[in-house]
Amino acid sequence: MSSGHSKASGINPAHRPCRTNSFTPINQALEQTRVLVVFATSPEDLRSGWVEYEWRSFLNEVLSGRKPEGQIFTLLSGVRVAELPYALRSRQMVPLSLLSPHDALECLRRFINPVFARPQTH
Repeated sequence: MSSGHSKASGINPAHRPCRTNSFTPINQALEQTRVLVVFATSPEDLRSGWVEYEWRSFLNEVLSGRKPEGQIFTLLSGVRVAELPYALRSRQMVPLSLLSPHDALECLRRFINPVFARPQTH
């Protein structure tokens, strides 16, 4: 029985990014960073092709131990925790109010700064 998801990638084929040279710069950027901020204003944003590819790829690197210092934060406006993909629910979520975006960005900065203060392990 097919669930509509690729077992190899965990990505819904209907939302899979196109097969182009676009993978190379995205993969290079994911390889070089220790922090990924996933921004969404709807649950669908988190499941769209490139967005889902990026956060799942980064999370896989963290969970496999290849990126032990890697951190994922979600910056969300209009998305409830229950609407997050299960794999993102255990990550630090920063609520974004469009009335006071500075507060959310300041909170995010406080989470991110310690990650960059530590020496990189690889």
